Amino acid sequence: MIAIVNLNADYEKLIEVVEKVGEKVVLTRDEREILKADKLIIPGSGVAYSAIKRLNLFNLSGAIKLFGKPILGISLGMEILCEFSDEGDVFCLGLIPGRVQKLERSKDSEPLEYFSSIIIEEKTPLTDGINPNDEFYFRHAYYVPKGKETVAVVSDKSNISAVIKNGNYYGVQFFPERSGEAGEKILRNFVEKC
Repeated sequence: MIAIVNLNADYEKLIEVVEKVGEKVVLTRDEREILKADKLIIPGSGVAYSAIKRLNLFNLSGAIKLFGKPILGISLGMEILCEFSDEGDVFCLGLIPGRVQKLERSKDSEPLEYFSSIIIEEKTPLTDGINPNDEFYFRHAYYVPKGKETVAVVSDKSNISAVIKNGNYYGVQFFPERSGEAGEKILRNFVEKC
């Protein structure tokens, strides 16, 4: 069973795709359900400060840190797996080393929204079978700079981590559930190989 942490957003598509790849899902903010799960997904929605506040409100930060089994963070979920986010100047879960930074843009603070392929720099079970022409859906205003834990970068933005990994903790900056077959492959890999 995979637990999806409920951060008060619409997770219908994510649940649909995870169930499609053959795994039972529970959407929860109950620490006992989280600790009983085989794997955990922290989805992407909202802002870092609010997400950490919500995790602390429901006593989930400790449960996530104790989980010890595979975790996949998606977009904001990836960012809060890191140590610190400039979005609200907040300490995050600290499961993956790194500091989340604001994207530099000339106009406004609206998130960038785009489809892009990724360049895999280190093979992992999560990215198994991903091809150079596979494209993923990104929507973000903050990012994890390329570093030691980076296993893939955005094709035309090589300083932006597309996939990060520390032990059995994985993060993807894109939304696999909104990335068609390529994203489904990522979720299938998480369910079956991670």
